[in-house]
Amino acid sequence: MTTWFSDRSIAEVSRGLGGLCPDLAGLPVVLHDAWIERGNPLWDRSSAFVGDDWVVKFAWSEPAAVKLEREILVLRALAASEHPPPVRRVHAWSSDPVLLVSPFVAGSPVLWDTVAELDTFELRQLAEELARVLGAFHAPETLVAVDRAGVSLPLPTPQADTPELRARLAPMLDERRRSLVAAWCDWVDAVLPVPAPESVVLHGDFHGYNLVVDEDRSVRAVLDLEEASVGDRHYDFRYLPGQAPTVQLLLETVAAYEQTTRRPVSLEAVMAWHIRTVLGDALWRTEANVELPGGGTPPQWVDELATRMARLGVDAS
Repeated sequence: MTTWFSDRSIAEVSRGLGGLCPDLAGLPVVLHDAWIERGNPLWDRSSAFVGDDWVVKFAWSEPAAVKLEREILVLRALAASEHPPPVRRVHAWSSDPVLLVSPFVAGSPVLWDTVAELDTFELRQLAEELARVLGAFHAPETLVAVDRAGVSLPLPTPQADTPELRARLAPMLDERRRSLVAAWCDWVDAVLPVPAPESVVLHGDFHGYNLVVDEDRSVRAVLDLEEASVGDRHYDFRYLPGQAPTVQLLLETVAAYEQTTRRPVSLEAVMAWHIRTVLGDALWRTEANVELPGGGTPPQWVDELATRMARLGVDAS
């Protein structure tokens, strides 16, 4: 039975945690999120620090609870793999209500500003780490471990599909940008194969805020597996083109990934997923009156996307 918290209070989280982990009862519980999304039930979940050494995740809606339960199942499956990706260990979990308790992993996220300050050697170090982690998720033995555990993962679902972008984003743009987005949508439909030529386990939300790195840029943990799925490996590269001021982090990560996994990476496929991600993000945020990261606008995001495409030499006209 899957249930979730109905009361948005620390007291309710503490009660649920105490029932699941008596050893942690009495420790201070501090919400991790400074801002909680309440407009979309799909994202109505949060996490909290428990004392100095633990983190608890929980949900406030049925859709969010289902996603969190998916993360729990995947983490438990990966724990049985011989060479799992670096993910948090499951200390305790429950479905009624859905709770996930894990040890706290110290480190820092991979931020745009941080990447901008890296020199060539440091950028390559980070890229090699990202490639290593992606390779671990996409390894055949990872899919075997998930299948063996009886975990059924969905196909990946980016922020929007091309019909949504044509119908709802295009009217927010001027004629030049509308034409550009229309051409991109046609190109995306032609580039992305259905089904994927090879299915792998995807993290599904592989971006800087879900990475915990140490001072040497080694990835200590990958967080938030609620979007774990099975599909095209290029999907997990979809945030990297916009993760840094230039596309160099993407190119270095692709090079390291191809070398270590012996699997080719198509920049066209990466950018097709990137287009659906970036424009879909601009669409839902604008419709929900949520500020775009960095204070941008949909037209500015279209222009930035066009610049990345040009720098990569990807012709989507």
